[in-house]
Amino acid sequence: ICFETLESRGGAVRLPCKCKVAYCGSCWDRALAASVSACGSALCPSCRSPMQVEFDAASGQLTFSRSPEEGSSGYQAASQQAWRNRLYEQAKPLQIQLLQQYGATASAKVSAEGLGTSASSSTSAMQEERP
Repeated sequence: ICFETLESRGGAVRLPCKCKVAYCGSCWDRALAASVSACGSALCPSCRSPMQVEFDAASGQLTFSRSPEEGSSGYQAASQQAWRNRLYEQAKPLQIQLLQQYGATASAKVSAEGLGTSASSSTSAMQEERP
């Protein structure tokens, strides 16, 4: 799919379907994201097999497996909402952790900058008071 060698892109992604096409991780992710945007479900870009998407908290990555063929469109709509909700719930603890880490880092940076500003303003004030 991409024009770079698979080795330079981290190797081929292990596909959950029976396709023999080799995708790098970036192309696979982009193709599945386009599929979700276009039709509301993750489909293999080559064979159009439906994919089950899970979030592996240990690795911090999405995992894919082949999902059974769905039947009616009503089932598909319910299934689409269910997998999205499941995925959101699986990713939520890591998202919270990352936001907390970012908040702590940002607070520390603001505090450090605030100390630097108040220290330099007190030095300036003391210099101005001298005759």
